[in-house]
Amino acid sequence: MPVLTADKLTELSAKLLLAAGVRQKYARLVSAHLVEANLCGVDSHGVIRIPQYVRAIRAGDVNPSADITVVRETASTALIDGGNGFGQVACEAAMKMAIEKAENTVISAVGLFRSFHIGRLADYAEMAAKRGMIGVVACNSVPWVAPWGGRQRLLGTNPICFAIPSGQGRPILVDVSTSASSEGKVRVKRARREALPEGWILDKKGQRSTNPSDLYEGGALLPMGAHKGFSLALVIDILAGALTIGQINGEVPRPFNNVFLEAIKIEGFRALKDFEATVDRLLKRLKACPPAAGFEMVVIPGDPESEVREKRLKEGISIEDSTWEEIKSLCGESGVDCPS
Repeated sequence: MPVLTADKLTELSAKLLLAAGVRQKYARLVSAHLVEANLCGVDSHGVIRIPQYVRAIRAGDVNPSADITVVRETASTALIDGGNGFGQVACEAAMKMAIEKAENTVISAVGLFRSFHIGRLADYAEMAAKRGMIGVVACNSVPWVAPWGGRQRLLGTNPICFAIPSGQGRPILVDVSTSASSEGKVRVKRARREALPEGWILDKKGQRSTNPSDLYEGGALLPMGAHKGFSLALVIDILAGALTIGQINGEVPRPFNNVFLEAIKIEGFRALKDFEATVDRLLKRLKACPPAAGFEMVVIPGDPESEVREKRLKEGISIEDSTWEEIKSLCGESGVDCPS
């Protein structure tokens, strides 16, 4: 697999988006978000998405020059129309607005609808954590997931993310889909020609399968934790779809994300340094827990991504051969120089 530095990969991705008609400032922003996902080891939301994005532009599923529009606003809330534009652009703007409002009202919430794929949720939740706030982001999308006990795709992977400040220099990051896996991880497994773990998907007949191709041939993802993941996905669909006047799963005609974002200013409740000290005591107790059989230690959410990020910044980012072939093909079509 080819290995590129984060800077080179960002530059290449931005050039491909520019060639597809994306504004320069938006091309750079979207590319930075994708490469940040790769850096953190979340390859399912990284540059593997570039071919998908270019195809979506060509098909008219995304407006590469769209600006956001605020359609409703109060002191502590806002509703934003993403205009069928890139989700990274709209979602970053939405979280900035949530943070600004929380500075004055302590708690704020922003809804975003008609937004193309927003990528890695942690990017936006972490924006709040860096400002001394708890960030919450949840979204719905096109259906990939069967309800518990069913076999038809009726729900999205409906991820949810929490970013919580700590005194250790990086926030606690909980970023999980409510399905057994994100669709993107299945896509990566297929690109690498790897079998799936048991319990990720059903085939088109409703039988469990470990073949990633079965998902794209009429199969469905399973909910995380059986009925528990199904229940969470249902609530997120209502928050991100019904509340935002976006569309609920099963009614989303394009690869859109409708998004619910929240920012909670910690100093509206207590001093930030005291909050962080309490969180650090909790983390210390958890890390001191004796490991169970088969484990080396208790791992805090967000730590694995941080460790991978440090490693990939030094050693570069590996790209799957099949993804690289698609990117090279796009370079040829677009007249973009492709690194050897």
